[in-house]
Amino acid sequence: MDEETARIEDLYQHGSEQLLSDSSLRDALDDDQAQQLLDWGMAQLRASAEKAREFPAAQAEIVIADTVQSLRRVMQQANRLVERAPQGAEDIYVAVLRFVEGLNELDEHTIRLEDLMILEQLALQRDNLERSTVFSRLMAVINGEEEE
Repeated sequence: MDEETARIEDLYQHGSEQLLSDSSLRDALDDDQAQQLLDWGMAQLRASAEKAREFPAAQAEIVIADTVQSLRRVMQQANRLVERAPQGAEDIYVAVLRFVEGLNELDEHTIRLEDLMILEQLALQRDNLERSTVFSRLMAVINGEEEE
């Protein structure tokens, strides 16, 4: 392993440790949901590390750090929405907005009109939905899939 590859791998490991060690990113989720969200986050981080190889050292570090920050935002807001932590319409919409902002900051993700419609319905109906339904709708947006 050359020095550049080792440096990128160290940055990836540091970022992954940040995601794995922060229980606020998954404490409202069951084990399967937490694993699904972490797997997605780790795949995004790996893709960012691969992309970072194209940049000079200082810029590569920024790319990975920005990805970790965006992933934390998405994962934390997904956790909060499942947990029903935001109370009241305004807080729910703020959580949804932060979730969307985090997704938009990730290079490989594009928010589609369908995603916005899913999130709007989620915000309007969240208190009447099962936690598993909230999570599956959020994951549909994260993965760019049609709602199940």
